[in-house]
Amino acid sequence: MTRESPLRAEHLAAGARLVDFAGWNMPLVYGTGTVAEHNNVRQSVGLFDVTHLGKVTVEGADAEALLDRLLPGKVAKLRPWRAGYNLVLTPDGGVVDDIFVYKRDEGFLVVPNASNTDAVIQFLQAGVRADEDVTIVDARGRWGILALTGPRAREVLFPIHPEAASLKMHDFRTMSLEGIDLIVARTGYTGEVTYEFLPEWDRSPEVWKLLLEAGRSCGIKPAGLGARDTLRLEMGYPLHGHELSVDINPLEAGLGWVIDWDKDFPGKGALENVHSAGVSRKLVGLLAAEGRGRVPRMGHQVFFEDRPVGQVTSGNFSPTLGAGIALAFVPLELSEVGTRLEIDVRGKRLPVQVVKPPFKAS
Repeated sequence: MTRESPLRAEHLAAGARLVDFAGWNMPLVYGTGTVAEHNNVRQSVGLFDVTHLGKVTVEGADAEALLDRLLPGKVAKLRPWRAGYNLVLTPDGGVVDDIFVYKRDEGFLVVPNASNTDAVIQFLQAGVRADEDVTIVDARGRWGILALTGPRAREVLFPIHPEAASLKMHDFRTMSLEGIDLIVARTGYTGEVTYEFLPEWDRSPEVWKLLLEAGRSCGIKPAGLGARDTLRLEMGYPLHGHELSVDINPLEAGLGWVIDWDKDFPGKGALENVHSAGVSRKLVGLLAAEGRGRVPRMGHQVFFEDRPVGQVTSGNFSPTLGAGIALAFVPLELSEVGTRLEIDVRGKRLPVQVVKPPFKAS
């Protein structure tokens, strides 16, 4: 069964092209196109519908103990009304999903990727001990999620919601916006100033219209998931199914900073072995030496002196740089910034250089 966003009618009215995304009908692009939407977010402000993201409430007296035991990152050290990035791992140290954990007064809100929500729920439920007081609820239909993103986001939000000015990165609060109760979080996935709104499902269209009206003088426009992907790629942020999977461990993906080595968690032993031996490959950014002509894509082969050394995990045209960019795992000895490699793009070699994301103009 395909799920529909509560904003479906708004998207269609705005000329969106809806596509299946992890079982949801979501806007890929609106009439202006992905590049225009991307640039508008970088230069002004855009509004995304990311309701497809999972929402799972974990509540009860033992909710914190459960999450801290099952996840490799610090949960017990989260202050109330703070969100933390975390991972769900296999016993072998692979990544089931990357998630955000929000600590509320009444418990926790866990936000997985859309395609992994069922797997995350099953993982959490399987970890509950018989004597623990924990209630885990699939809350996908409880809230919508809207993301106000861009350097002018504050100009849009603060006049209608001054209380949001108190939010620091990864803070969130329950607030009222023009009489609509919702959660407002200072989180995001684009590298730009972002405020994410979680209104009750049926109130989502009101919030969407309110924000678009408030941002009219700032040039706000809706943006689709195509632009969200190019924005996150320019930042070098990993995407599950690309830079993260059960066959990729967080150390080689550059996410070792998430792990609290002072506690036990599923997969710790396997990761300790990797940590002791050292990773054999590393996730790097690759910047093309040419412009629009050839664009690297997922699965394209990476070469060093005619020797295949890896594959592109994510690749696209960067609207900001006007050139192809990519992420790829390469052998550790070829991961130094400045190393020159090539990507096979439709039978022709595209010269690239290893860079450290985020991708920036020189």
